Amino acid sequence: MHKLKNGSDIDLFIVAKKGRLFTCRLWVTFLTQILGVRRHGTKTHKRFCLSFFVEEGYESLADIAIEDDIYLAQWTQTLQPIAGDFHGYERFLEKNYKWTQELVGDLIPQKENFKARSQLQQLIQSTLSLFSFPFEAALRGFQLKRAKKKRANLSDTSGTIITKHRLKFHDKDRRFEIREEWRRSTIDHV
Repeated sequence: MHKLKNGSDIDLFIVAKKGRLFTCRLWVTFLTQILGVRRHGTKTHKRFCLSFFVEEGYESLADIAIEDDIYLAQWTQTLQPIAGDFHGYERFLEKNYKWTQELVGDLIPQKENFKARSQLQQLIQSTLSLFSFPFEAALRGFQLKRAKKKRANLSDTSGTIITKHRLKFHDKDRRFEIREEWRRSTIDHV
């Protein structure tokens, strides 16, 4: 949202191929960890926060939006695609256009930071996918059980979604608070 502060991390929103959500999460977690760019503990500055994963077919966020969800609409509008399938990003915008349009206007595709996958990257992705496909069900069971156990220890679970098609991990959901501030500022300007 163009509001980075000193110490800010970089939240990633990852859309996994259908039936590969938990395999995708495993590989992304593994690779960001070994490259030393994954957020964990007190190490947050300029590191990736692996906080939001969805499977193809579940990109519409309308069902998790609250009434007048200005935060989620603005987040959707300012999302910067960095890699993968640009058409997938455009489908994400299309699926979220109707509910966001009245709050933030048109969703304009952000292209400046996008990098198409090279042939080598596509080959690596295909290889990893084939290699781990047989383990998707086991990974799903393990990761769901672990995530639900961690959620049970949170004092505020409002920012957490754990399903077989979506994983969202935020310790506190501030959308209600932000919406009320937005509503007050909108009334003040009328």
